[in-house]
Amino acid sequence: MIKRGKTQNIIFLYLLLILLFFAIITYVAYYLNGKSRDVFILSNLNQVEKSVNIAIKSESNRIHQVVFDYSFWDEMIEYIKSRDDVWSRNNIDPIISTFSVSSVCVFDTLRSYVYCATNDESRLLNKYAISEKIFDSLTVSRFIRFYDQTPIGVVEFFGATIHTSIDPQRKTTPQGYIFIGRIIDNSYLKIISEVTGTSISLLNDTVNPNHNEYRIEINKPIKLFNSQSYKYLHFEKGLPFIEQYNKFSDQFMGLFFLTAVCFIVTFLFVTSRWINKPLGIVEEVLETEDVRKAKSLNRFGREFVKIGHLISLYISQKKSLEVLKNRAEESDRLKSAFMANMSHEIRTPLNGILGFSELLCKTNPSKETAESYRKLIQKSSDNLMQLIGDILDYSRIEAGQLLLSNERFSTEALFTELVNHYESKQESLMQKGIQLIFKRSGGTFILNSDKQRIKQIINNLIGNAIKFTEKGFIEFDYYPDKGKVVFYVKDTGIGISNKQQEIIFERFWQAAQPKSKIYGGTGIGLALSKGLVTLLGGNIWVESQVGVGSTFFVEIPIQ
Repeated sequence: MIKRGKTQNIIFLYLLLILLFFAIITYVAYYLNGKSRDVFILSNLNQVEKSVNIAIKSESNRIHQVVFDYSFWDEMIEYIKSRDDVWSRNNIDPIISTFSVSSVCVFDTLRSYVYCATNDESRLLNKYAISEKIFDSLTVSRFIRFYDQTPIGVVEFFGATIHTSIDPQRKTTPQGYIFIGRIIDNSYLKIISEVTGTSISLLNDTVNPNHNEYRIEINKPIKLFNSQSYKYLHFEKGLPFIEQYNKFSDQFMGLFFLTAVCFIVTFLFVTSRWINKPLGIVEEVLETEDVRKAKSLNRFGREFVKIGHLISLYISQKKSLEVLKNRAEESDRLKSAFMANMSHEIRTPLNGILGFSELLCKTNPSKETAESYRKLIQKSSDNLMQLIGDILDYSRIEAGQLLLSNERFSTEALFTELVNHYESKQESLMQKGIQLIFKRSGGTFILNSDKQRIKQIINNLIGNAIKFTEKGFIEFDYYPDKGKVVFYVKDTGIGISNKQQEIIFERFWQAAQPKSKIYGGTGIGLALSKGLVTLLGGNIWVESQVGVGSTFFVEIPIQ
């Protein structure tokens, strides 16, 4: 059993007494104060919300009654048939001024306009078209109320089917439709504000109600026909009584804080010196994982000395485990990616060899067709040999068993071999919209190195450029630079991001990357090139911009 230290016991008991005393006083004071304030605010909130609902409903019921009265009128049915302009001006137009609405529209059974009256501010409502879904819903329910966005703003519509006066239950087939609209404007908001004693604003989006001791807020959504909330009525009401209540609360809380301040000062001193400061050091050490800072815990007692030692041990073990874990995960990931990619890359030329060989054996193709089959078999064989050769070369580099030859040769000879090698591909590349350019701006000089390996590196770079360039040009050239020759391959391909440039020369990099377009390849071409360049005593790097192109540079010593 671990025995608690003397200092820790003193601090623990002292803090326990302070916290217990402070908690009791805080609980009583805040409970009484908060309970009274919450009850008052809740009571006012319920009262305001109730009055808002009543006011809105009262205004809606008033228009509802107007629609109800005008939809049971035999003369209205006769008017829909006769379309008497004098009757509409004498009986429909007065609705606007009498009931303070924005528009009154009458439709026949074919849902076509019969008549539409608006006030001076709402003339644009003549261009508002009521959707077929609203008519369908009205035909079923016989009465409908909804909000909609119109050229003049948000309008509340009341619609009803028109029936004869002897059909109060609306069971017969509708003889027409009537819609009364009222814009939600300052006049409407003023009416609701006066009735509820609140200030109202129309918002495009809801805000979180902020109920505090001085104000309560309520949001009421204005929903369109599809039940989607379009705008919000925001109600606010001040609570002046709370000011008087707060004065009394301040006096009470002042006495409370005066009593507690002595305890708080002592509490802060003790906790800051013996708890907060060492705990802050512990937190900083854990965040920064700087074991040197853990030594500063030695001056706070044996408990924190032991904690510092444990933290140092923990950080050391954690870093070791993270290194091992990352190495294992990276090795497993690269291995899986390489095996999957290798299977595909080897299978592709093998399928070409086996497939066209079988066609040659089992069919009797013409001489031209047979010749094309043989060329495809030869091409697949060359691709397979190159693939296997790259893998074997990279394995030898990894094992330190790749031997280089040393011969004297001219850059002109190397350049000529490269041009001859790609001469047969020029036509196919031009058909794809790619121009392969070989420059000779570097002059001619003698190198003392491994010619075949340099040629292999350049072929890898040009091959990659062809693979990742869809149109534009690929340029190869070289130039001398301080006892070295720099070869470069420039293309207008897809480019390489800055983040990818940091890892592009790692083994199997391409095979392990998720790609939106599959370009093929084992992912060891650049890693092999880097290994060969390193063995030749040179350097390789890339400059690239995504979507613009890339330029690979290879620097080889002349001697």
